[in-house]
Amino acid sequence: ATLSSFWNRSDEVYELERRAIFSKVWLLVCHRIRLPNTGDYVSFEIAGFPFFLVKDREGKINAFHNVCRHRAFPIVTKESGNVPILGCRYHGWSYSHKGNLIKAPKFDEVPNFDKKTQSLFPIHVHVNEHGFVFVNFDSSPDPVSYEEHFKGIETQWVSFDETQFRYLWSWTLDGDFHWSTFMDGYQECYHCRVAHPGFAETLELETYTVSPGSNFAAHQVKSKEGPGKDITPSFTFVFPIGGITITSGIFYNIRCVPVGAHKTRLEFDIYGHKDVPEADIREAYKLFEQVQREDWDLCTKTQKNLNVGIYDRGFLHPQRESGVLFYQALIRDMATRHFEQEAEQGEKIFPAHP
Repeated sequence: ATLSSFWNRSDEVYELERRAIFSKVWLLVCHRIRLPNTGDYVSFEIAGFPFFLVKDREGKINAFHNVCRHRAFPIVTKESGNVPILGCRYHGWSYSHKGNLIKAPKFDEVPNFDKKTQSLFPIHVHVNEHGFVFVNFDSSPDPVSYEEHFKGIETQWVSFDETQFRYLWSWTLDGDFHWSTFMDGYQECYHCRVAHPGFAETLELETYTVSPGSNFAAHQVKSKEGPGKDITPSFTFVFPIGGITITSGIFYNIRCVPVGAHKTRLEFDIYGHKDVPEADIREAYKLFEQVQREDWDLCTKTQKNLNVGIYDRGFLHPQRESGVLFYQALIRDMATRHFEQEAEQGEKIFPAHP
């Protein structure tokens, strides 16, 4: 059966998820193609944590909480850009791409002020061998390792060649639904024939498989033969809120960003093969965008009923909805484990807090 609908509508449960899941696990953010040059940055906010990635002079991608150490003003205020240094526009404090404080105007007058203690708040980053960028908000020096958390995930992208692609555009959809209402729908194609007839027309749906892994799920399906149908997508859903879809000409990643118990922002980054004109990429992507907008509509209407409380649990098909069972078990187990730790300590535990 599904989790109780209470999990998808409770503010208290959402705050527990922020502490138990989003403050502790590795989160898929984007691909390093988005940051090709020294000084490139991209900003994000996930589950109420604003942060940004920036590429330093050694080519390393660093991540920091988007907050100045002086008076808490955001360090970057645009979605993306390129800067020689990271400068706060409140009092003029400036930082290197590595997060070190370079300048604090007039603080040379302050006795015992040590710039070395005022670096930006760092966030753990892992860029895997295929270029996908992950962050972990856990403030401890030794969070769960990427390799332990995602055992075997690299095999999903053995045939993926990042050098053949370039970043093209991003777009967003704001939804009035819980983040897992959306991600649950992505863990099965049982609904595809009914809810996505255009997409279903291109696929051999009986070949659709979902293979749970270590905090990820691999989806495979064969495409039908014929003009405009040969898309043969490979889907990898990275718990809790990430997804990567790869075809021969396009790949895109999704961030299903929690905003609140009843609010989610869907963020999509689109990359195209360097030999395919952008106009052709945009035309081919229309089918995927149609599916995403159809899923948005499904989740919006589903969440309204979840909020009412009449529906509590539903029976899931053990094979065709195995991915939903897998994802919901991860949510339940992580949240329950953290809740028990808090009960034992007698207080709430905030792993992301320094």
